[in-house]
Amino acid sequence: MQRRSNWRDLKEWKKLGLLFSTTSDEACKLYDAALSQYAGYYNDTTLEGLGKTLTKLLEADPTAVMGYVISLGLDVISTAKYPNNSPQFKKQLKTLIDLKNNNLTDWEKLHVKATELMADGYFFEACAVWNEILIDYPLDMLSVKFCFDIYIYLGVMQEVRDILARVISHWTPDIPLYSYLLGYYSFALCETNLFHKGELLGKKSLELNPYDAWSTHSLVHIYHMQGKYDDGINLLETTVKNWEANYQEALDIFDSEVYLRTVKARTPFNVADSSSLLKRLEMEGVSVGDRWQGVYEVCHPQILSGNNFAFSDAHFMMSALGAKQKTDARRMMEEIIEFMKEGNSRNHAVKREVGAAICQSLLAYDEGNPAKAVDILYPVRYQIWKIGGSIAQRDVIHLFLIQAAMDSSEPRHHKIARALLTERKGLVETSPLTERMIQKTLLAH
Repeated sequence: MQRRSNWRDLKEWKKLGLLFSTTSDEACKLYDAALSQYAGYYNDTTLEGLGKTLTKLLEADPTAVMGYVISLGLDVISTAKYPNNSPQFKKQLKTLIDLKNNNLTDWEKLHVKATELMADGYFFEACAVWNEILIDYPLDMLSVKFCFDIYIYLGVMQEVRDILARVISHWTPDIPLYSYLLGYYSFALCETNLFHKGELLGKKSLELNPYDAWSTHSLVHIYHMQGKYDDGINLLETTVKNWEANYQEALDIFDSEVYLRTVKARTPFNVADSSSLLKRLEMEGVSVGDRWQGVYEVCHPQILSGNNFAFSDAHFMMSALGAKQKTDARRMMEEIIEFMKEGNSRNHAVKREVGAAICQSLLAYDEGNPAKAVDILYPVRYQIWKIGGSIAQRDVIHLFLIQAAMDSSEPRHHKIARALLTERKGLVETSPLTERMIQKTLLAH
């Protein structure tokens, strides 16, 4: 199955119960094209990519409400833009708010409400509106995808799973983007430990659409969580022997794939991929050369914005410290603390409860005080899920805690390291990484 090229016009959207106030078929088709790229994690080169598609959408109809909704939502999710740090975002948001005076459809009005909440940092409240939309408009993929992405950032995967369980019964395989819905559901099931059903849905999605990168991603997570490394590697067309403790291969993949995608996309999630891989390699004792500098240059424009998601903060801090940008790392910490002083959004709460502690512990370790890092992070380790991302993505924080405990001069921390490694082995018996860390602990202490 090739990627889509036949885009839906006003009449076709109406058949799904989604009514647009615009009279422009071209704007509706471009909205579909943008939605398809966003839902499928790809850039359509025939349309010059997602960014250009959004530009063309608003050129086709400068009053197309849903064009502003998807554009502003992507700005928040992909690049952490808000009214206080992006003049362009502020201008587009004002235009959207002004358009509320037009004759909008009920569906559009709810999307405008959700966008305003998201722009103010009220993510749970925005998700509540998208949930409300999906009760009456279960075929609205944009509400599904916005909820999916925001809930991942917030670390609340049960909500994602339940939303997808509710809406999927309304979809049929002939509706465009159906395979992506299966992939999202597969991932949500994985993150809530329902691996068997998640695997079945991931495979079904790939049967419908072999280009569905998220379904591949979900299946790899499922195999990883169960210690089925051969299955995961086979899915990626190689063997475990080519990957197990093969650090040069990992660096080659960073150079040829992960970093290039980070530079191209320049989103916090891509930065997280690069930062996490480099951090994991360094914790295994691998020299990564000057690779941190390139990652830091990508995220530097966002690094001093206190209102980033806590998940992004953690990886930005890794990047700044890895690139030896200690001044920026300390300034970033100051911005986070300043941001926490006022505000009642979910982002404020997460940073107060755990986000700031993660960054402080990374900073303490970098300053030569692993014991302090442990004392900061260990008490909040059961709150780390709140920063969002997947279990596998957050695992780098748990690995860092073990590393800090191993490197601490406090005997009590060495016991903590051994206890945490025992916990890991209890969850996944066959992890080569856990075995290597256990051996390192035995040799060191």
